[in-house]
Amino acid sequence: MKPNNKTTTKIKVTGRSTTAPQNRTTMRDNEELKRSHANGFGGSDAKMFAKIGTKGIESLSTTEKKRILVALGKMPAEPFGGNVYTEAGHLFEDYAENAAYSICKGMEREKYIEAKDLAKHFNVFAHADFYDEATNAVVECKFSQDETMKVYEDYFAQLQWYYMLGADKVTLYHGWGTVLPFDVIGVLPVNVDKDDDFIACIREGIARLDKAIEDGAFDDYKQTEIADTDMGGEAAKAVRALAYIMTTIKEAEQLANQHKETLLAWMEAHGVLNIKGEGFTVSYVSPTTRKTFDTKKAQADFPALKGAQYYKLSDVKSSVKITLKQ
Repeated sequence: MKPNNKTTTKIKVTGRSTTAPQNRTTMRDNEELKRSHANGFGGSDAKMFAKIGTKGIESLSTTEKKRILVALGKMPAEPFGGNVYTEAGHLFEDYAENAAYSICKGMEREKYIEAKDLAKHFNVFAHADFYDEATNAVVECKFSQDETMKVYEDYFAQLQWYYMLGADKVTLYHGWGTVLPFDVIGVLPVNVDKDDDFIACIREGIARLDKAIEDGAFDDYKQTEIADTDMGGEAAKAVRALAYIMTTIKEAEQLANQHKETLLAWMEAHGVLNIKGEGFTVSYVSPTTRKTFDTKKAQADFPALKGAQYYKLSDVKSSVKITLKQ
């Protein structure tokens, strides 16, 4: 069933706050990161697998490749500290568990579901917000100010993921309201129809990635980019010191150029060629015409110049280049 707009149910819940302890806020997020780091993919990866199933491994973005490398243990997972929106999502699950009219009452919360026969090289799992063993039913909670139809479409892949893992019934429990302070103004449960074609596409994506790993597509990965916060020891001190020094130099150069322009105008106006001080001399340099060799035109007029015999090769040792953000 596809949802209607979020105007059918109005329930006001007050007195809640988004000031719960940080460790409770991020407990499930960090747990999922741990499982991801230990060779697994969860429901949040469903869109990626649908993409692979439709367009192949070559369609993966850099971010998606990094996600795979995390699951394969070739790149560390970046912990997610959470924010007021993730905390509001957890508070909505609290509401769904305890509210008098909630469809989730009596269901098991944070149910880990895993399929062991879909891939050889990684685990396929999900954390169901609520699960009923008697009916093999899953309820996925989403707290969002968007229309229910948009929430349904945004999380369609994740909802179908539960069916792929063997659920017999999936329900989206959409709630909306305010984040700070946290208030539930309305809720709308939506029965999700199983889409066999989409599930087949996800399965195909899982099979393709499994085969690519089998063929060694990710074997040669080397981590060539890290955050400075992941470094330690003298290297960490060096990179931060270098960034500070280069930023200071850049700011000093900008200031120096401003002073040069001021002095240039003054020296030209007063006919002064040199200014001497203790430890420095400022000299006026007259405008001139620079002569350079037009390599491009010479090569066009004399094609033989493109030959290697006209070029001198010299070794350039490795170095470090720092690029400052504007």
